[in-house]
Amino acid sequence: MAAHGTGKRIGGLKAKTGMKLPAMFKAVKNAANYSNIEGVLIGSCSVGNNIDDFISTTKNSHIAWIFGYTCEIGWMASTLIDVSIFEHLMKLKKSDLKDRNKILSAFEKALRRFNGDYILCKRKEKNIPLKSAITLVVQPRGPGFKAQDETENLLKKLGWGA
Repeated sequence: MAAHGTGKRIGGLKAKTGMKLPAMFKAVKNAANYSNIEGVLIGSCSVGNNIDDFISTTKNSHIAWIFGYTCEIGWMASTLIDVSIFEHLMKLKKSDLKDRNKILSAFEKALRRFNGDYILCKRKEKNIPLKSAITLVVQPRGPGFKAQDETENLLKKLGWGA
């Protein structure tokens, strides 16, 4: 899913337009209950700052992962990253979605072709490298697994250290 994002809204360029994130996440979670949504990639500016929303959306759902960006992203660079993520995550088998390490490894392969120090965006006129501009929450499928922010683990696997 890609749309303009601002703070707690998605789909609008101005602060009062677009859909409120909690409503969007509720709709995604509801859709996951009756369809085969394995993961959610939100290619919208700053939505990745809402980690609690990512966690609550994956909790008690079939969604195994949610990925997003923490700042104002450039369309072309983020699209290349998104396509790489889809390329690698779509190769996972259903059984792989029960394994946190297999999900993390797929993200590692997807992001490995990029430079973590590449300036992806700006936040209050400060340059933000790719390694500081992403959020990943993972909840493997199956009983007993909990949704967790895996961003730091992913950065370690990539050798990017935030």
